[in-house]
Amino acid sequence: MLTDRIPADTELADGAVLPNTAGVKADDATPEEAESDVKVTIPRVVKPVATKTWKDGSAVAGSGEESTITLGVRNNSSSSTVVDELSVSDTTAETFENYDFESASVAKFPAGADQAHLVITIAGGTQDGPTITAPGELPLTAGVAPGDVTGFEVVFTNSDGDPLPYDATGGSVDVKMKLWPDCPDPV
Repeated sequence: MLTDRIPADTELADGAVLPNTAGVKADDATPEEAESDVKVTIPRVVKPVATKTWKDGSAVAGSGEESTITLGVRNNSSSSTVVDELSVSDTTAETFENYDFESASVAKFPAGADQAHLVITIAGGTQDGPTITAPGELPLTAGVAPGDVTGFEVVFTNSDGDPLPYDATGGSVDVKMKLWPDCPDPV
């Protein structure tokens, strides 16, 4: 039995049928050819990919300097995997130790996603913000001040419930942060 391997990022669906043709030639026999359908089996591999960059200037303690965190997210899963949502977050205490959250904006949606919402963490727990359907600013929950946010997550989905496909480039979110004006000097 011979086996062949399909690339991991194939767009073929698990269970797809492909024709397979084999031929034999020999000096002392009549050439023969046979064809058989082969059912594609794609292992289920869930592989979301998230990235983070933080661009700022000098970040001098006490300066109140603004900076931008850019978070990226894409679906790098096999085609046999159903991914209904992608999310990207920053809930680490270190991020909010000396910085205040100011705003979050979707710069680009991942493939297949057509809506996003912001989930914020505040002293009383988490709260879901309103959904947006085009790139732009993600609104906070009514009555929440940006400086009260101690963590956030941006959730991307498809409004019809369709799965999000493999995506080589993904979506991105820009998060504005501001260094506390009374931030202590590092030791």
